[in-house]
Amino acid sequence: MPIKKANPFDSAVRRQITSPDGFVTFILEKTRVGIHMERRQQVDIKSCTGFTSMHTLLLNESEFLRYCEADDLRFTYPLVFTRLTREFHDLRSSHS
Repeated sequence: MPIKKANPFDSAVRRQITSPDGFVTFILEKTRVGIHMERRQQVDIKSCTGFTSMHTLLLNESEFLRYCEADDLRFTYPLVFTRLTREFHDLRSSHS
């Protein structure tokens, strides 16, 4: 029987933060090595015809802050980024 390798991205803890208009969504997942974050952005908000998606693995708070500071949508959706920061810190401090 083959040995199944452990997947560092297996996660039971997942949080999703979406802007009120649905334009941008962040999905955070706690992994054994850090926080996996997916950022989805609608290509055409009026017809909802697809989205772009970026994935990153954040190993610490400074990487997370640099990522957020580089995103110009933090000015358009300040409450989304406030919640994103809160959820990131909650996931980092959880023991699951």
